[in-house]
Amino acid sequence: MYKNLEFDKNYIYKLSNEFYNKSNDDIDEIYKKDIIKLIWGNDERIKNIKENLKILKQNNITLFISSKGELYSIIKSINLINISNYFKIIHSSNSGKLYNIENEKIYGKSNFIMNYVFKYYNKILYIDDDHRDALSFYSYLQSNKENECIRNDEYDIVNINNDIKYYFNKQIKNPYFGGINNEIFDSILNIMI
Repeated sequence: MYKNLEFDKNYIYKLSNEFYNKSNDDIDEIYKKDIIKLIWGNDERIKNIKENLKILKQNNITLFISSKGELYSIIKSINLINISNYFKIIHSSNSGKLYNIENEKIYGKSNFIMNYVFKYYNKILYIDDDHRDALSFYSYLQSNKENECIRNDEYDIVNINNDIKYYFNKQIKNPYFGGINNEIFDSILNIMI
């Protein structure tokens, strides 16, 4: 959820009930605008997200979501602003469920990355707004003595068998960071293109 302090907690509770108990099409328009604002932020932020996702797609950058949230809520949230087509796989690390992949469960973000993303891509940028998850996965990769770790001012790189590179943006590992912003999108473009 976007860090939005504009609404009082009773109204947030009302918005949550609308969101969880109705389909996106059935949510009252009065509440829908505020639900979108609560989850995604203001119109300018949503516009920037969409523009940046479009640029990434045009440059053949494949995007995955792996979140601790419930799959239903993740899908419903991204459908509110029509961005689901930008993501190849959407994963709930707590439930292990994968959107559009039946009868398969993978628990945890690291397992998802190692079992799905790792198989198909040789250049991976890991972005997470929870620095603990980013540090945990980075430490896991770093613990293998065969992996080469390269550090610079912007990001850390873990090079696996001179074949697969994981990039960890320094901002992502900052415990006070919250939410994906334009600087992160710029970093993605600089590293991946």
